[in-house]
Amino acid sequence: MAARDLSNLAALIGVQGANAALPLIVFPHLLSVAGHDHYARIAISEALALAVLTVALYSFDIDALERVVGLQPGRDTAAISRAFSGVLLARLIMFSIGATVALSGCALLAPQLVVPLAWWLLLPLSHVLQSAWMFQGLERNAPIATAMIISRISGIVLILAFVTGPNDSLRVPAFVGVTALLGAISLLTYARLAYGLRLCRVPQSELAGLFRRGRTIFLGNASVFMYRDLNVVLLGSAGAGAAAVAAYSMAEKLIKGLQAAARPLNQLFFPKALGALSALAAGPAGARADRRSLRVLLRLTVPQWLALAGLVALLALASWAFADSVPLLRDLPERAAIAALLVAMVPAVFFGVGNFMLGSVGLNHLGERRYMFFSLLTVGALNILICQALALGFGAPGAAAAFVLSEVLLAVFVWTRYLRPADTGATRA
Repeated sequence: MAARDLSNLAALIGVQGANAALPLIVFPHLLSVAGHDHYARIAISEALALAVLTVALYSFDIDALERVVGLQPGRDTAAISRAFSGVLLARLIMFSIGATVALSGCALLAPQLVVPLAWWLLLPLSHVLQSAWMFQGLERNAPIATAMIISRISGIVLILAFVTGPNDSLRVPAFVGVTALLGAISLLTYARLAYGLRLCRVPQSELAGLFRRGRTIFLGNASVFMYRDLNVVLLGSAGAGAAAVAAYSMAEKLIKGLQAAARPLNQLFFPKALGALSALAAGPAGARADRRSLRVLLRLTVPQWLALAGLVALLALASWAFADSVPLLRDLPERAAIAALLVAMVPAVFFGVGNFMLGSVGLNHLGERRYMFFSLLTVGALNILICQALALGFGAPGAAAAFVLSEVLLAVFVWTRYLRPADTGATRA
């Protein structure tokens, strides 16, 4: 692996480590000091903020990246600024729409969620402003890693210092949101000073083109939210008690921490996968979703599975060795229930890595955006039905089973597209 790859990988690990550390430290602390009821309110409002984040990010973490791959700050400042400005404006529009709908819905249906949701909304706003896709595409990830690590550590320190009881629970989204927003503003300032980045006027036709080109990926991302992030809301709506919601939410946070640990390799191999698919497309046979493309993508996916398996084994060993000596783990309410849910949900992480590389990257860049979208939409819709039914019957374990089953169903759809008979026509986006 080249020195530049190692540097970018280290920065990506820093970003994901900071993102993972915050919920893995903050939410157990909140559950311990605030109790089930206050925790459930904060967790459900956070899930709604994640829905707004999905709307705000649109499709640009996938399809905007390729607009700056190969460009260099200084030499290509004008092109980078144009791409940055278009995506930023589009995301701000989507954020405004999503935030308005979410706050209005809570005001009508669940007024107790309005204030925590308002604070949580600073987090998706920070993601909109920091434009991580641009730094990733330019393969200059150190600045975003620095800003992210500082802002997340600041949020953790403030929460541990000033959230000491149930009456302090609203400080969690407030501290997280404000520090994240300050980090994003500092990153924008750095990009302006170091890269000469500037805001450009974005013609309406170009803005419309951005929305049009990304609509299937966006709707697919919305479908992903329906099966990865909505289950805690579905569990609450199924009448599960605050204790069940808290246990499932904590297990889900831990699983997302594991997903975050795997994401740096996803992000490192993303541009390489695009390059490999472009090389296939330039060949005499072209590139499509077939066994040849599958083999190319699997060569970039298998190392990620192996690294993830090693990480899971290491974490399992560490948990066994230190669970009774680390106060944050030893004193965690519902510890046995959380551990059981966590073990049941781990396979979803492995399926998720494959679904990202073969589906989100592979199918979306092999002319199969429509197929990928309908696959995600089908899985998302089925998850709502399955999770609601299983949550009604089995509570938190049912929601956990639905979480894993959704990733398995998506993997079936994705692999089926690559393994179809060679003479079967493709549905092109």
